[in-house]
Amino acid sequence: MIRNTRNIQFIVIIFFLFASSLLFAEGNKKTDSLEAVLKTSKPDTNRVRALNELSHEILIIGDYANARKYAEQAMALALKLNYKPGIYWANTRIGNVDYYEGKEGQSFERFIAAAKIAEETGVKRFIAGSKNSLGIVYYGKEMYAEALEMFLASLAINKELGIKTEVAGLYCNIANIYSDQGNNIKGLQYYFDALKIYESLSDKRGQSTCYQNIGTICKDQKKKIEYIEKALNIDKTLGDRSGMATEYNSIGTCYLDNGDYERALENLNQAVSIRKELGEELGVAQSKYNIAIVYRRSGRYKEAEKILEEVKAIGMKSGENMTLTMSYSALANLYLLTGRYEMARSEVEKGM
Repeated sequence: MIRNTRNIQFIVIIFFLFASSLLFAEGNKKTDSLEAVLKTSKPDTNRVRALNELSHEILIIGDYANARKYAEQAMALALKLNYKPGIYWANTRIGNVDYYEGKEGQSFERFIAAAKIAEETGVKRFIAGSKNSLGIVYYGKEMYAEALEMFLASLAINKELGIKTEVAGLYCNIANIYSDQGNNIKGLQYYFDALKIYESLSDKRGQSTCYQNIGTICKDQKKKIEYIEKALNIDKTLGDRSGMATEYNSIGTCYLDNGDYERALENLNQAVSIRKELGEELGVAQSKYNIAIVYRRSGRYKEAEKILEEVKAIGMKSGENMTLTMSYSALANLYLLTGRYEMARSEVEKGM
């Protein structure tokens, strides 16, 4: 499922990952079990499945380098064995890592490759997973009609198959589209439908995502923070560092809106620290942007300018248009505010 990033506060995204068929205990026990399988497994299809599942589990906690490593090992062995389900999952896992690292073009290519394998196998769950993955990339590009088409197609298949976890995740994805387009009532309806399923399944990670998303579009500021803090507390127990950064960023923006700049900075700096640790460059840019807004609103213009230049540098390095556009716009406004009109004009022109 995905968490919304569309508004100016950059309330962050988490990717919906389809679980494979291997069943192990939750959290660290599951990772330990998978690592134990790898130590004793032969180079066969069971090893491919374990590598792909371990990549999934490690990605959830934000270890992108090792998530990629295990998925690439799975791909190499699956290709050697001509094991198409393994090739499908490896493409999906690598695509997930690319997406988290802000490499949407590479991610899209991996998901297209996975979709081709899914169609070749005729496995409905694979087809549903590929449509969801492609929908998420379309969503990232703000191609909402295409994203909704993919999500609804995936939802229909998963309802037919009775896979409740995937149905709940797709409800969240669809809700994000509606909330992005200003239809918060319909968005909340889908979020609460998803939350109900996750509660019935005792799925803490799913509940966390729902609480975060509900908090994102909730109008009441007190309830907004309460929902997001519920997500934060769950992610702390899960050891989900990426999720924690999401919540710290969101709580920081709530305090920013309330004019409580001290608490805003406290939470936003927590988000930056975690995202740096995880190597989430675009996430760092998002949280730093919010810090710059705190500085601007509190009259600390030099500090705001310094942070916005850092955000722009990240945007230029990654080629991510939204980060660049936001930095150009914010710098232009700051220059206007401080009477530097030519510099403001220059930033506006860069952003066009």
